[in-house]
Amino acid sequence: MGRKGMGTPENKERAFEVYREFGGRNIPKVLEEINKRHGLSLTTPTLYAWKNEGGWDGRMERADATRAELDEEGLSFEQKMFKALLERKRAYDRYFREKPIDNQAQYAYNSLVESLIKLSKGIKPEETKDPAQSRAEIEEVLAAEYGLKR
Repeated sequence: MGRKGMGTPENKERAFEVYREFGGRNIPKVLEEINKRHGLSLTTPTLYAWKNEGGWDGRMERADATRAELDEEGLSFEQKMFKALLERKRAYDRYFREKPIDNQAQYAYNSLVESLIKLSKGIKPEETKDPAQSRAEIEEVLAAEYGLKR
């Protein structure tokens, strides 16, 4: 396809879909995939122009938020709680990679992991276990997931 006529709404939408598949990252790969998949000869400046003109990043965030809401509609309370706790755990993981570990954050993280373990095993939050068993489970997860051993 020649350079003229490339900027059709259909081509821009096709390009956006590929951009979204790549999560808005790795523009050279996005460009390569668009051109290969759709027989276009887009350039980097054209892709950036389309991206900015169409507000692709904001559009992607809105679509992801809508998808997340729809995904949660059929979840039970326990599943929603597990998902929220898992997101919080990921935030702590990022925190621990960037900052020195402090006791308060470690305590909160351990409680979070314990709750995740209980929910994943189908144990209701009000049910309790022997503290030694909970500690052992937490240490097992920390060792398996992060190589942390005491």
